[in-house]
Amino acid sequence: MKFLLNINNNIVKEVKKMKLRYLGILVVALMLALVLKTNALAVDPITTQTNYVISTYLFNLFGVGIGGTQKSSTTTTTTLSGVEQSKSTQTNTTNLSYLGGSLKADNVAVSGSSTNKDGSTSSTSGTIDYVYDASGRLSSASGDITTNQNSGTDALGQQIGTATYITKDTYVIKNGQSVQAGSVTDGTAKGPDGKVVSLSKETVTLENALLDGEWVVMKETTHSQNSGGTAYSDLANGNNWSDTTTIRTYARDSVGKITSINQTMTGTQNIYTPSTNGNQKQAVIQTGEGAYKATFTFDSKRGYVLTNLVSGWQNIN
Repeated sequence: MKFLLNINNNIVKEVKKMKLRYLGILVVALMLALVLKTNALAVDPITTQTNYVISTYLFNLFGVGIGGTQKSSTTTTTTLSGVEQSKSTQTNTTNLSYLGGSLKADNVAVSGSSTNKDGSTSSTSGTIDYVYDASGRLSSASGDITTNQNSGTDALGQQIGTATYITKDTYVIKNGQSVQAGSVTDGTAKGPDGKVVSLSKETVTLENALLDGEWVVMKETTHSQNSGGTAYSDLANGNNWSDTTTIRTYARDSVGKITSINQTMTGTQNIYTPSTNGNQKQAVIQTGEGAYKATFTFDSKRGYVLTNLVSGWQNIN
């Protein structure tokens, strides 16, 4: 049963990484909205989460594992004053096959969905594929994930808009493990008439270290570009745009356990106002009072989580 244990350990690590990332894509906007509403109502939202993992293995007549699947799912529900505000589900299905003397993960199918009380929805789908050489040794991995968001309707029943985000993950193989090196996400937001109103590009670069036999993330750099035009080449031609870089660093002990998280942000944005004959104002991340500050707090069940974020802009012209 040792080969099953190894498979379980590797898949659980992959699943945890994907949950942190793609589940966050589904619910982060909603959670920020809930925080703002909660401050006004002086009522704390209550979030509950359920998880399950189902493993199915196939054996030949000699008891050798020849295939199988592992399915893990997480459902997160948030209520406010007893009324459900949001519900999201993230499911990852790993397909296994016999290669090189043991079961290997062929791919991981990623799917997720979220529904919110205000009518907005989100769905995510994609795969992470693994490639092996003739001897069954892992040689490469890649991931493609698509997220579709629908902002629903306003109080008058009118459509608000939609957005699509396409993420391509890159991996490197280190010591037989697939280690994520980064990702690029291209986003397109459309208005209720279907016309493009903004574009975004997010490039993530990860720096990893080998601690206690496992590769872990030590630094995460995220470069985000957002444009109010239809192409990045239009940024200098009177569009609203922003360009920011967020750096998150992890302090870990000798076995890789996180002991603290630090996060900084720098950037510039351009604000274009057609009503003032094209007057443009540029701003940078706030310093001094209201300066950018991200606070991470340790939770016994979830580890370190972002619990407070202060961010603002100050004009430079």
